Amino acid sequence: MRKYVKNAVFAGVAFASANLARYGYTTNQENISSKHNKHQGKKLNSSNKKSTDCDVTQSYELSTKHPNKYLVKKQLNAQKANEDLFKKGYTNPPYAPHTEVNIVKMKKKRNTFARVFEDKKCRKGGWLMDPDEPLKHSPAKLKEKYALAYTPKYYCWVDIKKGTSLRCGIVNKIDGWGRGGGFQYDTCGEFKGKFHQSRVL
Repeated sequence: MRKYVKNAVFAGVAFASANLARYGYTTNQENISSKHNKHQGKKLNSSNKKSTDCDVTQSYELSTKHPNKYLVKKQLNAQKANEDLFKKGYTNPPYAPHTEVNIVKMKKKRNTFARVFEDKKCRKGGWLMDPDEPLKHSPAKLKEKYALAYTPKYYCWVDIKKGTSLRCGIVNKIDGWGRGGGFQYDTCGEFKGKFHQSRVL
């Protein structure tokens, strides 16, 4: 019985690794160059970190390890990004206060992200995360980390083409939804990219 369980665990790990490799993601974080890391945004100073409600430093360090390469086109503060989203109908500020938000342009031919959702009808949407997040966290953890209004049941891979612009930054805390702290990407109101088939979390 123990041997069977052990083999099942190894099979699950192999399946997850194969999926990441298929979409261009490597779990060997040492392969990510330091040159790429500097484009992920500036680390907050201690005074700003104390004024936020989420673990910004931990989220920043995680965000520097993702495989998608991009060029920073514009830097703005979270307040400006949130004000832009309020004009589009948002009632809760998506980006954490006192943090930096970047408008970035994808450099690779294909860049893979992930999207989580509760209903398969919502597979296509404008908010994305790094591709390994759905495989690392439980649905409850994803809800908390990305301050979602629901507990996700599914995820899918999303391919973003070279030259596509995205906005990215730290997820804000939203009362009743989650503490935030994750690193999110938004497509600025458009459903950009190729959304692959739904998978159960």
